Amino acid sequence: MRSGRDAQSIRSTQQEACNFNCMTIRTAFRELVVNALVHRDYQVDGSVDLEHSPEQLTVSSPGGLVFGVAPENSLTHPSTPRNRLLLETVTTLQGGDLEILLGLAALREKKTLSAESLAQRIQRSAAEAQSGLERMMHARLIEPSRRSARRPFPTYSLTASSLAGMGRAP
Repeated sequence: MRSGRDAQSIRSTQQEACNFNCMTIRTAFRELVVNALVHRDYQVDGSVDLEHSPEQLTVSSPGGLVFGVAPENSLTHPSTPRNRLLLETVTTLQGGDLEILLGLAALREKKTLSAESLAQRIQRSAAEAQSGLERMMHARLIEPSRRSARRPFPTYSLTASSLAGMGRAP
């Protein structure tokens, strides 16, 4: 028979293993979604799609592999980003990259974005969404409209350089 102390130690070890596995799964999932958004072909219509079942998760995005990359060399081929500006942005804005990418995707679709509408997409409060929008503004990816610039939650659009970097001139 195990003592209470041994049982507590086992429960603690099991909880640590569960926490590690949950963090690993979250990190892997986040990486899959970020990669699908960063490396998708924005010249092709479509969306990043996630399909899941208890057995598998499938993430797909518009566009094929970049030139020179094939399934046979995808693990060994040097990194070749299709969207260099987007990749550099995600790297610069570490920490909220998924939120940033969802914001950029929304701006490509609708041309303007507010904290309230971003909050719904990223499942955060309007204040948290506004914080992400401000980080994007300081990185010169977006700019507030003249009409709303003085409001607590302005409406934003992509800067001309962001549009050009994403392959679509203003």
